[in-house]
Amino acid sequence: MHRYLLVDPIGRPDSGISSYVTNSVAQLKTLQVDARPFVRLETESLEDFRTRLARYVSALHEELVIEAPETGASTAYIQERNVAIHIRLHCSKHLGSRLQGLPVPGFDLEREQTEILRAKFVSAPSCAAVIGSRSLFKLPECIYIYPNPTPWWPQMATSEPGRLGEYVLFVGRMHTLKGANFVSELARKLPDIPFVVVGPRQSASRNVKLPPNICLANGDSWRKMDYYDDARLVIIPSIFETASMVGIEALARGKPVIAWSHLGITEYSSSVASVAPWRQEDFRHALVEMFERPYAPIDGKIFCEEINRLYLKGFSAIQEGRACNYMPVQLSNRDASIIKALTCNSIGGQMKYPYQMAPWKRKLRKLLKNPRLFFKDAWLKRAGVPITVHQLPSSPTPARSQGESNTTTMSGRVSNSAFFVQIKDSGKIQFSEPPAKPVGYITAFLYPDSRKPDADEMISGLGEFEDFRYLARPHLQLGTFPWDRAATSVDPIALIERIDVKNKAKAAAVDYFILLDPPGGLIQALRSCGSRPRCVVIVTEGDVESLDPWHVDVLIVVGKSLSTDKAIRWRRKIVVPDLHALPLAVRRAIQEGGPKNPDMLLPLIGFNGDYREELLAVDVRYFQGVLKIKEPIMPVSKNIEDMCTQLARNIAGLAVTESVYLRYHSLCQRAEDEEALASLLSYGLYDGVIFDVRS
Repeated sequence: MHRYLLVDPIGRPDSGISSYVTNSVAQLKTLQVDARPFVRLETESLEDFRTRLARYVSALHEELVIEAPETGASTAYIQERNVAIHIRLHCSKHLGSRLQGLPVPGFDLEREQTEILRAKFVSAPSCAAVIGSRSLFKLPECIYIYPNPTPWWPQMATSEPGRLGEYVLFVGRMHTLKGANFVSELARKLPDIPFVVVGPRQSASRNVKLPPNICLANGDSWRKMDYYDDARLVIIPSIFETASMVGIEALARGKPVIAWSHLGITEYSSSVASVAPWRQEDFRHALVEMFERPYAPIDGKIFCEEINRLYLKGFSAIQEGRACNYMPVQLSNRDASIIKALTCNSIGGQMKYPYQMAPWKRKLRKLLKNPRLFFKDAWLKRAGVPITVHQLPSSPTPARSQGESNTTTMSGRVSNSAFFVQIKDSGKIQFSEPPAKPVGYITAFLYPDSRKPDADEMISGLGEFEDFRYLARPHLQLGTFPWDRAATSVDPIALIERIDVKNKAKAAAVDYFILLDPPGGLIQALRSCGSRPRCVVIVTEGDVESLDPWHVDVLIVVGKSLSTDKAIRWRRKIVVPDLHALPLAVRRAIQEGGPKNPDMLLPLIGFNGDYREELLAVDVRYFQGVLKIKEPIMPVSKNIEDMCTQLARNIAGLAVTESVYLRYHSLCQRAEDEEALASLLSYGLYDGVIFDVRS
């Protein structure tokens, strides 16, 4: 067996990956494998860690197998042919971001995907890990599935003075992803049962008032196994876990575990009490029953021996080159479907977790915040006759900003005075005066006359963001147009001629036009009103071939993939599963497209090694990108696109600011593609991005 290097890019004692590396090294030595850990230093950046790992491997000059997690793409700089890469799907941090509806950095994700595809071996600590990872990555057909190992601690720790007696234990950060909200809710409903939360001291949320029966313990003050000894049981209410080292260690210590049925830990032992997500009352009943019944510890030694045997069996199966599944418990088809729905439908933050708030509380909050939407969705009936909700007078209400007209009524109708613009087939196009210098962006939502029901739902969704009011009145202006996207006869020049200078200035004051299924001519006409407006185009039906990417800043496509035609290059594209995910996608497009402070330069091509001082010396007030060319060239064409194509072939290094990266997200993700790079340069020149060119 060649030397086996286990990479730990986390390097913290409270990390599941770090525990896995330590336990794996100990188990592999029983097979006489020369297994060694390679651990990231506490003060070391991920970039420096990748570089140090590559240098270490290059200096060995021997055949080597490197096992690393997919998260962080630690092996990205290793190019030696005598090295076999083994990727272990522990759970990418980007999957956690996706589960919370947060943006996933495309460049980092593409890097992790590259390492998975070039790996000789890909393994996972559970079937749940494979299903969850497929929502982010393209995985090979042959995947080795076997459990994470665990040590056996035969000695029992002695209780320390002042320690609590029997309690319910939760180990981890007080974070929503780990189910911390549900822990607080459980403790409130069970005031007679003590709870202990062990984790980093800073993990406790300052904004959440915890019930008195929750004790926060600093994870650095006790030995790891001492956490489990006095606990009656351990709970794992995480949104998703591929394995959970906490659950494995608890079972090894002989402690019962309660978890959602779709978590990877349920595949490790039939002793795990699994509850269907997200049935919080069932979870509470299981906890009370287990806490009150006579204590009967699990035989941790038998569990450890079985898990470690299966780990070594899976490791040995890799040598045979065939897919395997050595998990003790088979994942049910129902739970597999839950994982698929959870990981795939979380794009746009649309995944709702019932345990965060009781249904009656959600309905009450909805009634207080948006009575119109509450009654619109509630379809009440009495004796088979619908209850009519009468239209209220359009007088201002205290909840609205001073000077803002109450344009939305209980019937869901919008008065004509609310419209920023109403474009007709003919006649002069007039824009209303935008609000006088509101704080932040001015946005305008324009939709076809025939799509009013969809537009009403969209407007309601955009107004739900309490922390991002640029998508609500008075920042959000409303407008309509008479055509759908099938109308190819919309002439942008004719539209521009229908807008006088005064109205062009009003349109030019808008920061973002949000357009629902617009014809291409309308987009070009709005962009031509000034250099300030950007167009966020939403496509819900038909194809995108008729749209000109030169005039579309962000393309949002609902429920379909984009064209693979290489002639079309979008600055940024976002694909969402359905109409309900549109509001958050629009928020992402606007929020991430704004200025950044500080606006740092990000290397896309080249700049490997010692480049920090060079990039930090660039004044981003004057240059939004840096181009390194291989050699000076004389353009052979006067066409700007041909010149950019010629320049793209001559680039040795490229770095852009964070704001430019987010604006041209789709192109920057494929910066190493010559055609995408040429499009990036062309759009940058068109939009006013200034590059510092160096030879």
